[in-house]
Amino acid sequence: MERNVKTNRNKHTSLSSSNSTLTPNFTTLDSFVSKFHPIDDELPSFREFLKSVRIYPLPPQQRHYVPLKLKYRKDYKKYLRLITITLLRSLSNSNVFINGVPGIAKRGSRRFKEAGSVVGNGPKERVNGWGGCTETLTKASFFTMGEMLDYNWYKVFQLLGSMRMSELIINWKGFVKKNPISTLTATSGEFNAEFNADFNKVGEYVQIFGDGLTYIKKPAVLDSKLIFKSDVMNRNGRNLRFRHHRLIQLTADELLVEIFQANVKSRRYKRVKHVLESIIQNDVRCRYDILYRNLLIDRKEIDMSDILSNASELKDVVRFIFVILGKLFNLECWGGLENKKIIRKNIIRYLKLESISKMHIHDVCTGLQLVDFVWFGKNGKNGERSIHSKQDFEIRFQMMQRYMHWVFEHLVKKIIRNFFYVTESTQGEVLYFPRYIWHKIYNLWLEQYARENFIPTQLTGMEKYNYGRIKLIPKRNTFRVICVPAKRSVSSLGVKLDEKHREKQEIEFNVFRANDLRPVRLVLLKKLNEKRQMDISYTTTAISNQQVADKILKFRSELLDKFGAIPPLYVVKFDMKECYDRINQKQLLSKILDLFSNDAFGTKYYFRSHVKLNLNLQIKSVKHVVETDFSQFDLFTGGVKHKDLKELLMVIDKGKTIYLTRKNVLYHCVQQIFGAKCVIQDLQSGEMQWFRRRRGVFQGFCLLSIFCDIIYGALVAQEFRFLWESKDKMGKERLKGLFMLTRLVDDFLFISLSVDMYKQVVGVVQEEKSGNLRKYGAYVNHAKTVVVDDENRAETKTVQFVGLDIDIETLKFHKDYATAFGSGSGSGGGSGSGGGIVTSHYRTFQALLSYLKRSYTLRLYSYILKTECNDLFESVKCNVNNLLEFILEIFKKSYQRVVQLDEFKMEKFIVFLSLLLDNTISKFVEANACADSVGWSVDWSVDWSVEELFESMQYCMLHVFKNSGLQFEDVVCWLHEFDNV
Repeated sequence: MERNVKTNRNKHTSLSSSNSTLTPNFTTLDSFVSKFHPIDDELPSFREFLKSVRIYPLPPQQRHYVPLKLKYRKDYKKYLRLITITLLRSLSNSNVFINGVPGIAKRGSRRFKEAGSVVGNGPKERVNGWGGCTETLTKASFFTMGEMLDYNWYKVFQLLGSMRMSELIINWKGFVKKNPISTLTATSGEFNAEFNADFNKVGEYVQIFGDGLTYIKKPAVLDSKLIFKSDVMNRNGRNLRFRHHRLIQLTADELLVEIFQANVKSRRYKRVKHVLESIIQNDVRCRYDILYRNLLIDRKEIDMSDILSNASELKDVVRFIFVILGKLFNLECWGGLENKKIIRKNIIRYLKLESISKMHIHDVCTGLQLVDFVWFGKNGKNGERSIHSKQDFEIRFQMMQRYMHWVFEHLVKKIIRNFFYVTESTQGEVLYFPRYIWHKIYNLWLEQYARENFIPTQLTGMEKYNYGRIKLIPKRNTFRVICVPAKRSVSSLGVKLDEKHREKQEIEFNVFRANDLRPVRLVLLKKLNEKRQMDISYTTTAISNQQVADKILKFRSELLDKFGAIPPLYVVKFDMKECYDRINQKQLLSKILDLFSNDAFGTKYYFRSHVKLNLNLQIKSVKHVVETDFSQFDLFTGGVKHKDLKELLMVIDKGKTIYLTRKNVLYHCVQQIFGAKCVIQDLQSGEMQWFRRRRGVFQGFCLLSIFCDIIYGALVAQEFRFLWESKDKMGKERLKGLFMLTRLVDDFLFISLSVDMYKQVVGVVQEEKSGNLRKYGAYVNHAKTVVVDDENRAETKTVQFVGLDIDIETLKFHKDYATAFGSGSGSGGGSGSGGGIVTSHYRTFQALLSYLKRSYTLRLYSYILKTECNDLFESVKCNVNNLLEFILEIFKKSYQRVVQLDEFKMEKFIVFLSLLLDNTISKFVEANACADSVGWSVDWSVDWSVEELFESMQYCMLHVFKNSGLQFEDVVCWLHEFDNV
């Protein structure tokens, strides 16, 4: 059998599924079998089984040789054993038929003796028995064998014979439909028939044989016509001296080739070469040090109390760049006065882009007068203004594009990178710090921070990617400290590597993260979830705004059920200072140990993955599972329930099983907590020094979020347990003990009817002497603490919590999307972080509208659509209209740019608005489980809430477009006509 190219399945960050090589055209097993044997006389149940199995042929270039030893086999069980051993020995580990089976190890070999955690396709424990199987090789772990032992497959074997059966298993992909009947209580044959008919439209297919997913490296294909803003972000933070600085290091001939990829001896490029020589000469004569000092440094005072104020204003950055370009370019280089204005305008546009935005070279060249670049002509030294032919025009236009690309990509970017440190604030604002000033504040602040929080240390050589370099993100009066993990082994630190070795190092880092840290995180998460099931205080943790909103809605409904109205409430909102940096390391490790206190010493935690595909065998999602029982990995008995499925899915078990013990988990936790190191350059000697944290954990490492949930979950369970105990002791007045406590990371919100509970919580939050919270490393930020009680209830109407504006009197809430996400615009509007919508790189209305539709749908969360009861409907309308107005305002700002590049078709825009209306109504009906309105058979004249929501969205659209100019008059007319209908 031919050996496949062996690929690592864990390189998710650098590898991608080669779906282009898969054959999406499937057939059913009955078609395959009927080619060799008639099936008309077979039992109906067997024919139904054959129709339920989908098979996909491998492409010719991926087919494998079928060994002749598989021929003339009569005993089915012995045949299954033989083909399993054959696949293992041929090293065709890509066939999912042998997933869950360890690779064969020869007795006496190192692989046989060692007790590692990972073995080929299965866990490595004690290798014995046939095929290198282990004691954990059960029907559940090797569930494909359990499926193949079914009588129906034995019947297929009889009809096909062993050779054709081998051809099917080796050179076809087989998917079997999961039988959902076993998971339900079928009361009658009529119900089963109805259920099965519905399940034909939804469900899961599990692959049981054939090649699984293979991964190939995709070559990085970059559009050379795109100019990225990310290229200047967080680059070269060192301070440089500019005494003899030069932007251009090439000769005129070399520069000519770099820009135009041209023959330097061509007559057309003689004048071009003369222009480039003048630019190089001006570059040599330019005194960058004087310009830098006079324009950026002299009148700038460093203010450590307001970090953001040290960044240069945009107008100063623009002036500095224009002064340098003015020194380099004469009017001829600009292409005339009018072209100069357009180019300078585009440079300003580029400076205003968000960090993830980009500009297209076509946008840069739009409006430029080609004839004014007279030195693009072919009349030698004097150039030529007139264009003689279409070919001449195309040559000049291509030259202009390449020249403009060089101006932006190599000159403007280089000026920015050399003289500024460009970064983002925690609010997503792009900041331009002069490099001297950034170097100064960076080192002054980090030196002080290191004295208080770091301990000098050395590398031991045993580290496992728990080290990195420090990155500072500026805040208003301080920095956020991030440790960016180094993707290199300890032995390669400080060594200059070529591209091949850098790529190899990055792959090894990604493999470690996938095979070690991800399983550890999932084990900790599993143990924490078990803790939540046993201890109600751990359920206060939320992982998203949606969970916070759901908790508020649930508490509101509970109050309305008990009292009929919302009684006066007491509220406490607080958060912690530098929650990650101040975590008590010993307490954290102690709480991690507590999670495993009920587990037996030898307990193993098995990690396995499976992939879900659509019907074209394209990846939809990858699910990673941790279990202590191997039987849970059987995809035929576990997985997604029928009620949660909305389409047909193909499921592939990735086969490789990793097991961890408590010792493995704790080792990695200790390495991430106590052993994590960062490197900082010494100001005096210039040497790199290593430090570890005195307290807290580094932001930037992948176990950080689960560590935070563990320590703060324990904090709530210990320090706020009195809330649940007080509620149980209230007896007849238990209703007054209703409360809600929730936490998202380090933000806490407490709401209660009881003034006694309120006072107790305030006492814990404001307590300074006992330090009950501080023993966990939790320091309350009293400046941001908000309380609502009888004294200030009249003044404090709303509380802002994790992006929700909560009305204290009614417990209604709404989201202000413009504030939460910034305002997107055609020039790259929208915050570069925090979920901002950036549209600067869209050049057609079709692409822009498609992106805005997706953005709208993704942000239309179910919790902002739930009415629960009619008095919440006004809040639903407010939230929907806020989001709708936010999206439409982004479109209006983007319109001014895109309309210069593409034709605006009103009918397609009206279709876009109709889709927004339709999607909103559909999700509204789904969120509220409206029995009278299913799908799009909504009777708007009957369901008043649907009709009213629809009308409110119409009015919102009219409000956005009614005074927006003549280009949207047709939209306003359409909305009026819709209203009249």
